[in-house]
Amino acid sequence: MAFPCGMVSRLGMGFIAEQFFSAILGTIVGTIFAALIERWKWPVLTIGIVPPHQAVENRVDPQDPSNVVSQQPYTAACLFVKNEATPWSISWFTCREPALSCHVEIEFYDNGKRIFGPISARWAASAQPPFLPQVLGRVAPHLLEDLKRRDVEAGKDEVLDIAVLHPDSGAYVFSNASYIHGGIFVPSFKLPENDRVTVVVRVRAGRRNKEAAFYLYTRPKEFRLEECPREKWPLLTDKR
Repeated sequence: MAFPCGMVSRLGMGFIAEQFFSAILGTIVGTIFAALIERWKWPVLTIGIVPPHQAVENRVDPQDPSNVVSQQPYTAACLFVKNEATPWSISWFTCREPALSCHVEIEFYDNGKRIFGPISARWAASAQPPFLPQVLGRVAPHLLEDLKRRDVEAGKDEVLDIAVLHPDSGAYVFSNASYIHGGIFVPSFKLPENDRVTVVVRVRAGRRNKEAAFYLYTRPKEFRLEECPREKWPLLTDKR
């Protein structure tokens, strides 16, 4: 059966148009899927509370940092930063990237007024005296720069030191900067002995950022961290 030339031409144009639009649609779908895969690979950060725990500060001889001359027990209040694991539903074709060079800053507020910070938070797994070079019992500031950042692998978490409680003198902010002043219990880092202060935490890891706020109860018998309701965060304006 023969088709008129005009009909053949129309059929050919229809086939070409169909192929063209199929190619365009395939390209769009492929681009969207590739973008979704790339998005799924990004780190997903969460910040949570570690229950208070007992620890010991090793106090060393300034002339011989390897010689521990005394130990001071204390209670530590800590948080953790977690990079969520890859969901099982997509783990067969992609995996979540590590959160590289995570840097955390913390601030402390009392009744809406900032009383300390921002200051770089301390990763609990970082090296500490007497395992860092010291001069007259104190760590040089430039040696602490490398301790500010840490990679967090997918499905893993890293602990942050936030504050410490001395059994006799109260609660103190604890960071790597504490070591510049010669120890954990730095007088200028002492926290008020009222019901609670608020700790604002900001995590930065490349293109991923995360913020959270927590209440820190500073009284010895109540020393702990609790989550701060999200609706309370806007009240934390610096009034200094």
